[in-house]
Amino acid sequence: MEKKIYISCDMEGCAGVTSWEQTHYGHKGYDLALKEMTRETVAAVKACQQAGYQVTVKDGYEDGINLDPALLPAGTELIQGWDSSPEEMMAGISSDYAGAIHIGSH
Repeated sequence: MEKKIYISCDMEGCAGVTSWEQTHYGHKGYDLALKEMTRETVAAVKACQQAGYQVTVKDGYEDGINLDPALLPAGTELIQGWDSSPEEMMAGISSDYAGAIHIGSH
């Protein structure tokens, strides 16, 4: 059986994100906050892959289309967008996963 891990990322709570201003598209600090969320997510993916896990990432911030798929390590499954369900930030998770990691969740 393949080892799988689920990562849900959100911007609020990432290192250096200290104001709501930084979390709004086009506002001061947004680009830096997005880069930090991406860096933290990529670091978690790499660590999980090195430990032998297949990784699924759910872009759980705002509209769910923030992460650039080209920046994620090869082999990462990325779930983007929203489906208006109660499990938005964890969409797609199932009992097939060994665990979940939350990046920046508030």
